Amino acid sequence: MPDAAIRYPGSVEEFQALNDLIIERHSQLKGAFASLDGLNLPVQTAEDEEMENATYNGWLCEHFISSQIEGKIRAPIRSGQVIRGTTAEIEDKLAFDRDLLSYRQTAEWGMRALQGSFGRLRLPLDIGDTDARGNLLEICVRLHNLRTRRVGHNQIRTVYMPLWRQNEEDEEVWANFENMLFSEQRRNDRVTRFHNFAEYN
Repeated sequence: MPDAAIRYPGSVEEFQALNDLIIERHSQLKGAFASLDGLNLPVQTAEDEEMENATYNGWLCEHFISSQIEGKIRAPIRSGQVIRGTTAEIEDKLAFDRDLLSYRQTAEWGMRALQGSFGRLRLPLDIGDTDARGNLLEICVRLHNLRTRRVGHNQIRTVYMPLWRQNEEDEEVWANFENMLFSEQRRNDRVTRFHNFAEYN
């Protein structure tokens, strides 16, 4: 069924069309065509001690299998990271970082769409059955794609596809996303002024 297909863009024109949608809102992200986020799937405890140790997440006190991402990934500047360069270089890096952080919201929407719609992904999966886990993930993604393409209800599509009209509230959310998302934490953070450092040449 074509509407449920999982596919990578097949031509330079498709990549460019996707990038055009992104840079319309985030002018610094030239060359970007997608966003992605890691995924922790809960799994049952393994009988094999080595596998159990490999899947245990001490922070969450549960067992998970996590996705591995390979290739060229751009991530936002980390708190406390020193930014070096001339004034213009630092301003360019910070502008890119603001666009990247704002665009990163699409990855969160995508993960929420999958995990929120398919409750089975929140239940521990069989650690010993790689094929069953792969099949479940594929079914969930295909059903998500089918719903998005047939019904049209998808937050990413709503924001990036030119079918819906932009308004001032929408622009405000995107322009100030990083401040809105972490505003409460930042108000209570006594060391905020130390998070990013600029060193000019």
